[in-house]
Amino acid sequence: MLELFLAEFWRSLLTLRRYPLELVGAVVTLSLLFYLLFLGARFLAGPGAEFGDRLEAVLAGYLLWTFTLSSYNSLSFGLMEEAQTGTLEQVFLTPYGPIPLFLVRNLADLLAQGLLVLLVALTLMALTGARLVFTPGGVLPFLVVVLGGYGLGFAMASLALLFKRVGQVLGLSQFLLLFLLQAPGSGVFLFLPLAPGAALARRMLAEGAPLEAWSLGLAFLNSLAYFLLGLFLFRGAVGRAKRLGLSLEEIREVLALGERGVPPCPRVLALVEEKLRRLEDHLRLLAEFRDELAALRAEASATSAAGDGICGLIERHVPRHEPQALRVAAAVLSRRPVRKGRFSGAS
Repeated sequence: MLELFLAEFWRSLLTLRRYPLELVGAVVTLSLLFYLLFLGARFLAGPGAEFGDRLEAVLAGYLLWTFTLSSYNSLSFGLMEEAQTGTLEQVFLTPYGPIPLFLVRNLADLLAQGLLVLLVALTLMALTGARLVFTPGGVLPFLVVVLGGYGLGFAMASLALLFKRVGQVLGLSQFLLLFLLQAPGSGVFLFLPLAPGAALARRMLAEGAPLEAWSLGLAFLNSLAYFLLGLFLFRGAVGRAKRLGLSLEEIREVLALGERGVPPCPRVLALVEEKLRRLEDHLRLLAEFRDELAALRAEASATSAAGDGICGLIERHVPRHEPQALRVAAAVLSRRPVRKGRFSGAS
């Protein structure tokens, strides 16, 4: 697992080195988006409007959203991207499995995400006049929020597996994420995902509040609970897709259909019907083989071996069953997958 992390971390560094304009473009886009909203709010409020401490709090929430959104999108949208590029099956067949692989990728990208957020923060502080307080301890609430963001990302990835065409839902969820990161961290909002950690991070950045151990612990428990919930939903979605008898290649195909705007349900139904037909064929072959074995057993009880020759049953009978029936029966008896005409589920 350490080798995988180092490889992904090195890949992230190479991406920053080879494509610096991508980072610059992201900084300009995110900074411009917030600044235009800021100018629009000042215009509506009037020339004498003062935001006071609210500007720093809103800016801190926006930075949290920027930091968390990358991890969230890499899990939710990343699954559909793997399906489009044809690498979804390889992800599931790696020795590490899909969940560790996605997590390690995101952890390796934290450096690039942190650099992006820092540059956006410095740019917006210069444009808006806001003053944020950066301390080493302020990194901890950000990491706690990202942990909860991973959980939400896995939950949305499970929707992509189950319902296939969820691009609009994923797009809407990004703005819901912004609400969660701006919500108060008290009362009923303590039970919302990300809210306790985001509230602590906003207080530290906007007000210079010290790091409170109990607040950090509460935020960590909140994010951990939603992280485990997201993992549970994602594992359940993968298991349900496998129970339908769909292979990983077929799951990739169905996801790609949804991304192209083609309703995937008819294709899923066709796949299920095809597998049902194959299953019925195999059951018929097994029934024929069972009847023949039963007949041979009845005959054997009434005969005996012909002296020192081969068993009389073998000498007198030519196998009437098809080679496929033999393969199916042998596979069932030895509990091995059938090599030809396989009807088992996802590998």
